Amino acid sequence: MFFKTFLTVVGFSSLFSVAMASNSAVIPSPIEKMYIPMGFDDNDNIEIVLAGNFRNSCYKVTNSDFKVDQSNKTITLFPKSIEYNNSICAQMIVPFLQTLKIGTLEVGTYKVLIGSSQSVASQELIVSPRHTEAPDDYIYAPVDDASLDFTNPNGAQSISVSGNYPLTFVGCAMMNEIKLIQTPGNVLVVMPIMDLLTSDDECKSRHWTPKFLNKVALPNRLPQGEYLVHVRVLNGSSYNKVITIK
Repeated sequence: MFFKTFLTVVGFSSLFSVAMASNSAVIPSPIEKMYIPMGFDDNDNIEIVLAGNFRNSCYKVTNSDFKVDQSNKTITLFPKSIEYNNSICAQMIVPFLQTLKIGTLEVGTYKVLIGSSQSVASQELIVSPRHTEAPDDYIYAPVDDASLDFTNPNGAQSISVSGNYPLTFVGCAMMNEIKLIQTPGNVLVVMPIMDLLTSDDECKSRHWTPKFLNKVALPNRLPQGEYLVHVRVLNGSSYNKVITIK
């Protein structure tokens, strides 16, 4: 009985360790990759996505800071995480994403860098003039999941998006088309554009359902690597997901 209990404790200790410090601390996030989606206008809420890995389960992302220098067209990011001490930590690699919402920026090309002594190379962010005074050029679908699809008959790759249509007082909202832009830096920008139908009869004729699942074919087959799928969504934000092709 003692031997069995001893083995259990040893096995538990190999998976977990206990942090001995008394307080949690805010630390720079261990960023490994920076993804900058393209297609932002000067009336968009600019987003930059950062990815990395925590060394155990005692780290969580938290609110981060950034500094915009308009005169020099630079954006410096300060991604932060919380290290929880005096806790039981599962010894495992924990991937994470941090999305920094920069807000609106003036038209121009910006140099984006991470200011917390990171080894991630700087990248460019291009902000174009707006095409409309509306918050977005299109009405986007409220996507809550995206994935890479290999089930096409000819073996082509495609991106599938799914979610629930918003409720409307009259008529319905339905998917019109999905635009896809492959940009440098392994970013796939997905724009799921909806139509607003004002007739219940038209909704029925187009076989409206509360949920949607649509896909768009990739123009070029993606090689091995990691890619950010950046989907513009209805609330003016985005859905971000990193996919790995092996």
